[in-house]
Amino acid sequence: MDMIAGQSRLDPHEDGLLATAGVAVWRLAGTGTRPSWRIDWSDDADRILGASPAPALPSDLVRIVPASERTRFADWWAEVVLAPDAPPPPIEVKVADAAGGFRHLRFAAAPGGRAGTVLDVTGPRLQAIELEALRQRAEEARHAKALFLANMSHELRTPLNAVIGFAELIKAEAGESAAGAGLIDYANDISFAGRHLLDVLSDCLDFATAQAGRLALEDDYFAACDLLCDAERLLKARAAGSRIALTVELPPPSLLLRGDRRRLRQALVNLISNGVKYTAGGGTVWASLQLLADGQPCLVVSDTGVGIEAKDLPLALAPFGRVANPLTQEREGAGLGLPIARSIAELHGGNLFINSVPGVGTTAFLALPVERVLTPGGVAKPTIAGLQAFFHLDGRHVGEVVDTLDQEALDALPIGTVLLDSRGTVLRYNAAEERLAERPAELVLGRNFFREVAPCTFTPDFFGRFEAMLRDGAHPAGAVFSYVFPFPGRPTKVLVELRAGADPGTVWVLVRWA
Repeated sequence: MDMIAGQSRLDPHEDGLLATAGVAVWRLAGTGTRPSWRIDWSDDADRILGASPAPALPSDLVRIVPASERTRFADWWAEVVLAPDAPPPPIEVKVADAAGGFRHLRFAAAPGGRAGTVLDVTGPRLQAIELEALRQRAEEARHAKALFLANMSHELRTPLNAVIGFAELIKAEAGESAAGAGLIDYANDISFAGRHLLDVLSDCLDFATAQAGRLALEDDYFAACDLLCDAERLLKARAAGSRIALTVELPPPSLLLRGDRRRLRQALVNLISNGVKYTAGGGTVWASLQLLADGQPCLVVSDTGVGIEAKDLPLALAPFGRVANPLTQEREGAGLGLPIARSIAELHGGNLFINSVPGVGTTAFLALPVERVLTPGGVAKPTIAGLQAFFHLDGRHVGEVVDTLDQEALDALPIGTVLLDSRGTVLRYNAAEERLAERPAELVLGRNFFREVAPCTFTPDFFGRFEAMLRDGAHPAGAVFSYVFPFPGRPTKVLVELRAGADPGTVWVLVRWA
């Protein structure tokens, strides 16, 4: 320790405290009551605090903090003095700098010695503020784009309806003339193209309205069987024209749903239309409403179509997303059917999940909250357990086969899979989890899942279930629970199921991303 301008200076390497760029070391020296204590600083303190010399007394240091934060900062120093063995958590405060602005400083105390560090976090804080401003501007731009698209779609539909109407009029009058056959063909082409464009514009309008936050619900009770009958009536002719066997399984008339019947019908029609569109002639499309094990109503649409690769599912669910597949390029559409169905599901408090295997087919699950179904026994009690249906592929639960899959087959799954040992170390990790969690495998494998990979899961709700499964022995099927990963700016709700691995002391974490 040396003396500069009559003030003690710390050697940054004393007591194992190392000074690095942007970090200063402090230590309290003194006895008795708090006013008698002094602060010894390392040489970087003047620059980091923006004050020369660095304040020698805690009371002087508190005064460089804005008045709104002084009480909080003074209380923090009091805890450091009074409880050196159990110091308070780090505190972040602002201090004025010579340029008239503020520095953001993070003070931390080490246990046992009334010493610690102060870190200049101004750069990251300003970066966070700038990123938030950019996020807000992007959100405003997205909102403005959605409003523009909604307005334009609305304005274009009126003249387009007139074009279709005149085409129908031409067909009616052409039948009475000698040259009618040619005119009828032209009018049919105009009418077909106009109706196709009208469908695309209607999708754009619905999607833009949802994105702009203007898609309101008209909540009411209605018979679930009526919803499926409506969809069958609208699509039966189209399916027959494509040589697709459309089977609609009706629930009992006594089963009621609460929601916007028109919007839910639109979502169901979109899902069935996709099935018909991407299934070759001779195939089948099947639709039903199922009550899951926990009472949730779930609209299920399954087809024997071309299917979607697991890696392409995010694109298929994205607005205007078209999967690059030779079998799908011939099909027309704006790529908004699935995004609109998902928006309607989320508007009702539900989710849309997709299971798909290329060459086998696709199953879509539109699950609604259990509060939205009314059975003869009344509204079911809300719960999240028993959602194993979302973890089934090709008739089998993923947890039953995942131990037998090699890495290539594991990566082909649309469901995130993570294998942990009893300490929480990641042993296996698949491509779906890598892509959706945005964490490359090389940064995950061999690391502790709860402390290093996803610290937000170190909670009684998640880690507690993991410990209980290890403690209580192997369970063939763990309970499904809902969890929210708090990604910055985009909290993401998922369904998670924990299942015992084949090797003792291992647990599979199966993640169904909404």
